[in-house]
Amino acid sequence: MQQKRQPRIVEKQYVVVLSSTELTTALVAAQRQMTELVARHPELLSEPEQLQLYGLFQFTMKVEQVIEQERHQGMQCEGGG
Repeated sequence: MQQKRQPRIVEKQYVVVLSSTELTTALVAAQRQMTELVARHPELLSEPEQLQLYGLFQFTMKVEQVIEQERHQGMQCEGGG
């Protein structure tokens, strides 16, 4: 009986250029999908759905960090920076 080999995970970082409208649209879509998955109770989700939920969570956290950084930088510029 052959053992199933786990795929090797290689961490990479990507830079994606999006307009503010595209970013907002992607964030809203991700949040909507997360809400739908969580409404089904995370403990009852299949493994692919759990991975999807995790990925959506990571994506929204990163986007929210970028938005917060932009706000902070905008405030510094307006404050005479």
